[in-house]
Amino acid sequence: MSDATDIAADLRADGQEMTLTRTTYSGGDAAAGDPGAPIVQTWTVYGRDKELGRNTTTIEGTLIITGDRLLLVSADKVISVPGDEITFDDETWSVLSCNKLKGTGAEVVLQKLHVRE
Repeated sequence: MSDATDIAADLRADGQEMTLTRTTYSGGDAAAGDPGAPIVQTWTVYGRDKELGRNTTTIEGTLIITGDRLLLVSADKVISVPGDEITFDDETWSVLSCNKLKGTGAEVVLQKLHVRE
């Protein structure tokens, strides 16, 4: 098994199930304001979450506000991108940034997501 698969198994055992959703668009005419038909992809991922703090602060140039969360999410199925949505505990959060953590090689083994409701 790969490092990403091992970490995903640990998060499955100790974390919680989450649904990552990505919407892209196909066709359409951007000049006319028509984005085209939505294509929605979903993946089941596993992770843990924590609040980022009580005060507004900046981390690596990104504004963090009260209520934002940091998710540690498995990277064995998909790597998140800003604009994705992630649902857990019956709430849906928008992904603002994704920090990819690599193992001993080039493989992404874990991702840290900064999310906002």
